[in-house]
Amino acid sequence: FFSLVLLPAKSEDLVLFAELMALSSGYDHIKAVIGSIGFLHKNFGQQFPHDSFQLKTTLQSLKRRLARAPNQALPISPSHLVAMYQFIDVDNPQDLAVWCCILVGFFGLLRKKSICPEDDVSKLDPSKILTVRKVAL
Repeated sequence: FFSLVLLPAKSEDLVLFAELMALSSGYDHIKAVIGSIGFLHKNFGQQFPHDSFQLKTTLQSLKRRLARAPNQALPISPSHLVAMYQFIDVDNPQDLAVWCCILVGFFGLLRKKSICPEDDVSKLDPSKILTVRKVAL
């Protein structure tokens, strides 16, 4: 059909197939399908063009083109601070400490990791987190 020879597949055919799949699939799926085609070649004792420069560069370009931006946390706005303040008891020292931490993080444009240490305390690096000694009034 369309004068295509199925086995062994030529690198040009694999490139065209990968480009066609890129219209509806992600990079990981395309890579898995190309790997499956290579497995099929191996089982039938056929040569697979896995070292083809054209196939490698096409897969690299598809990886770049189909890459998705990581999910980023939404920013905290002043309206969020107002909503949080309703639950703060300024007469309670613990609540006041939490509120100060939130405000320092907000106005200092700090990341969450800079304020709250990770779960594993043994990995705690004091040079990378906010400590009491680093805050001055």
